[in-house]
Amino acid sequence: MKRILIALFIMFSLISCLKNNINGIIISDTLLSNQSFQENKNLNKIINQCLNKEFNGFKKLLEYNCGEGTGCYNLGYILTQIIFRIGEDEYIKVISKLSKKDQINLNSFIKVGLEYGDNNYDEKMDNLRINDTFPKIVNFTNH
Repeated sequence: MKRILIALFIMFSLISCLKNNINGIIISDTLLSNQSFQENKNLNKIINQCLNKEFNGFKKLLEYNCGEGTGCYNLGYILTQIIFRIGEDEYIKVISKLSKKDQINLNSFIKVGLEYGDNNYDEKMDNLRINDTFPKIVNFTNH
């Protein structure tokens, strides 16, 4: 019993060390709960690279293990928050260095991030559409 309590204490201590807000970008609980401390640290680095408009950050975001399902929706929400922060034009400049396949895959994350994310922070899913919210990105990736 004592070992179980110690294990639970260590587990909760490690979880509490995970960052759920990286420079104003919210990481939802679903994605956070599936991360180790090292994975969270890695995601922190990736988010900062994206905020600093480093194309490699967006490439790494695509490669990040979101654990499927809801975790990937949450990764899309992270991406939409980043785009709202840096702006659509800057995002396009950065991702123009990526392959067309990567650009299209990022669009898939954007779609779920807009639909299921809380981009206006009112604690409700936004149910936004990429064509209405980011028309320049759609136009760029379709050509």
